[in-house]
Amino acid sequence: MPFAVILELTLQMLCIIHAVRTRRDRMWIYIILMPMVGPLAYVAAELLPEMLGGTAHKAVTKAKRALDPDKAYREAQKQFDISPTVHNRQQLAHACIDRGFYDEAILHYRVLLTGHHATDPDLMRELARAQFLKGAHADALKTLDELKQLNPKYSSDEAHLVYARALEALERNDEAVEEYRALCEYFSGEEARGRLVLLLRRIGRPVDAAEVAARILRSERLAPKHYVNANREWIDVARASG
Repeated sequence: MPFAVILELTLQMLCIIHAVRTRRDRMWIYIILMPMVGPLAYVAAELLPEMLGGTAHKAVTKAKRALDPDKAYREAQKQFDISPTVHNRQQLAHACIDRGFYDEAILHYRVLLTGHHATDPDLMRELARAQFLKGAHADALKTLDELKQLNPKYSSDEAHLVYARALEALERNDEAVEEYRALCEYFSGEEARGRLVLLLRRIGRPVDAAEVAARILRSERLAPKHYVNANREWIDVARASG
């Protein structure tokens, strides 16, 4: 038997043993059995993250998700099937959003928003996010308006961003501009300003757009490198408006 074949079979066997002993998802066994690419995919997605950290770890995690995008959803569904607790339903709803299963996520949040949790602001925020991502922008606004009414002291930049984006999606542009401007005063990062720049450009207000873009570029000059890297998309938007 050729050495390459022996090497491949040995690597497959070792990967399968590791997968079974560490209780990896059963799907990996079928992937590992794929000639050549299987064991390499397993090593890259499951073994390297245990040995790497920081940026390298994030890159491997991203590759892992690309190889098996449904893994988190399957695991969340499994845990919920075993124990349908509030926490496990929340985790499943979050996994649904990550996979784009917005209708399913909305159903889970509707169930969660009952009884003692009927006015929970975090759950209402996540319901609005799922509604917005589904394209039900009016529903998202309604949920967030109810959130504000029921929890007047609650503050969330994520909820505020969804609110502004929903207004923009509904072509309520003047209101969206005002919400983005208010959000820019406290939002962490440059996304709020970047989206405001894009909106102002789209509705024919280039001078106002350039003014907001200048604030983004000023932050780029003064901020540390990690902040600049994290906000590269919106810095590029600002530079295109310059």
